[in-house]
Order: sequence, then structure tokens, then C-alpha cells
Amino acid sequence: MTTKAPYRNSLRSKKMIKQAFLKLICDKDISKIKVLEITELADISKGTFYTHYHDVYNVLDEIEKECIAGMIEVLKLNSAEHILEDVSPFLMTVFDGLKRESEKYSYLIRSTCADAFLNKVQNAFVDYMMSNEEMVVKIKTPNQSRMFFSFIAVGISNIVCEWFNGTNNVEFEELEELAILLSGCIINGISTILK
Repeated sequence: MTTKAPYRNSLRSKKMIKQAFLKLICDKDISKIKVLEITELADISKGTFYTHYHDVYNVLDEIEKECIAGMIEVLKLNSAEHILEDVSPFLMTVFDGLKRESEKYSYLIRSTCADAFLNKVQNAFVDYMMSNEEMVVKIKTPNQSRMFFSFIAVGISNIVCEWFNGTNNVEFEELEELAILLSGCIINGISTILK
């Protein structure tokens, strides 16, 4: 029993640090965020912060890695062949994840680090898809595969960013429907590059 409490405390501390960091990153550049601000907002000591992280960049790096790992897990739940045939189950899973962690994504997408974060997510998506032989062999050339997957990644992330930034005034469910509709058009339109 005693071994679980420190682990639980560690997880709770890290969660509080990340939440405080995300709140701060919306209002200021990461280079201007001080560890003291995070510790005061999280109501923890500086020692607790440094037990888990080297600096504020380390916190951002961990948050980004968690987001990308979550996306990869979603991709693994959907076979490559099924994504090319019907993209809706994949997108529904993606949007379910966005809904579950909407606060975290909202902060990241509205932050000064948004472009770098989205670039990492898009590259991770493309790299994962390119590593999947099932997917790549269905498209005529590897270059076309990479461009196609980049097109999908940028399009979906742009729709999501506009929603989180309040650019389009639609409900989340309508956003899901729009992404599925647009992706369906893209998938149905790729028959010209399929082998």
C-alpha cells in the first residue's frame, strides 16, 4: 500500500504542473514563463517541480509527446485499409479523443507554441502512415503517399484549430460531421492515384 501513495502523489503533481503550464502558455510566450509562476499556480514547491522536470520546455515536450502518443494509439485502432475505404470511424475516434481532452488541446492550439505543436502532430501522422506498408502500397508512389497524408493531416488539423480558436461558430458535433464529409470527399477523390 505504501508504494502506491508516492506514485499517486507523483502523478498528481505532474498533472497539476501540466495544468498550470497550459494555463500560462495561452497568455505568454514559453520563454517568458517562469518555474515560480507554474509552482504558484499549481500550489506546489519548486523542489516538486524540479523532481519531475528540468525546465518549462521539458513540461511542454512531455505534453506534446503524450498528445502524439495518443494520436498514434488512435491510428493503431484503425487498419490502414479501412481508413482508405471509410475514414469516418477513424475520425470519430480522433474527435472522441479531442472531446475527452478538449481543455488540453484548447490551451495548446491557442498558445504561442501552436504552430510548432501542430507541425509535430502532422509529421507524426505522416510518418506513421508512411511506415504502414498496407497504406503506402495502395498509392502509386511514395512521394504521392507522403503528399496525400500531409494533405489530410494539415486539412484536419486546420479545421480543428479554427474550431478551438473560435474562427468558425459551430458545435463540436457539426465539426465532426464536416471533417467526415470533407475527408470522405478526399478519400473518394483519390481513386486517380490508387494503383
